[in-house]
Amino acid sequence: MLERVVQRRLTILVTLAIAVMGAGTANSVVVLDETWSEYGGSEAEPSSGFGAHIALAKKKDFAAGFGLWDGDAFAASGTWIGNDSSGSAYILTSAHNFEPGDDASVWTYVSSTNQEYGGSELWLHPNYDHTSDQSGDFDLAIVRLDGSLFDVGPQPLLYQGASELGGTIVIVGYGSRGLGSTGEQDEFYDEPVAAAAMNIVDDVNGECGNHCIMYDFDASHGSANGLDGSPEPINKFEGILGSGDSGGGTWLQVGGDWVLVGVNSWGDDSVYGSVSSATRISDHADWISSVFPEAAFTE
Repeated sequence: MLERVVQRRLTILVTLAIAVMGAGTANSVVVLDETWSEYGGSEAEPSSGFGAHIALAKKKDFAAGFGLWDGDAFAASGTWIGNDSSGSAYILTSAHNFEPGDDASVWTYVSSTNQEYGGSELWLHPNYDHTSDQSGDFDLAIVRLDGSLFDVGPQPLLYQGASELGGTIVIVGYGSRGLGSTGEQDEFYDEPVAAAAMNIVDDVNGECGNHCIMYDFDASHGSANGLDGSPEPINKFEGILGSGDSGGGTWLQVGGDWVLVGVNSWGDDSVYGSVSSATRISDHADWISSVFPEAAFTE
């Protein structure tokens, strides 16, 4: 049913929920058509209408997001998960952002405050298989950077519970833009910056495999629904992953706090009714801790 998107540039195509408009360039989202129009998008100004989508990604709750720069564009994403005792920062991202034979230096890692870092060491999940389209369960990588990170707020908590199903999530990343009716289009694209979206977890360890969470891009009035669950958008800022950039964070609201619950992995399209998935962090806490013992987990 699902066609996994495993190319290096798997962009997060998202929308977000926030009450205020963000200033500056708007990028990195696929949105409900009516939301795009409401926020200033038009045929004459197709790249307008995305300003609020930047603002959520800039909130302090999600400031740990990173863009991975390939020399031409932010072609992937990641999330800072803390510094070690020797002063090196660590980034959690997707294994498929690295081709066989790559090392950590293939990317420049840019924080949400525009600080640039090089990568000094790379760990891929030992069960990830580049040749298989069934590796979404293990689509994780950790990168050690060549410096510390202190300017994006406290170290994020990584979720190790089992209550993702039905939870509210925010997805953060970098990449292209579009509308639910058309998918990605060049006319919507501008200089890439981080953006965010909201959705609801519709499935856990289902069709995507044994270590993942899934959600769909519901159209207004329930006219498109890819998974069981509510056929209505969570709100007017519903969004989803698509082709372009992956490795960014999926955040779950737990008790009023946002904790990192997944790593954006794959999507089957970027239009209404599409389905996307994140690799489930709670199932891989032992591996993450084995690479980065200073990782902070929920109780």
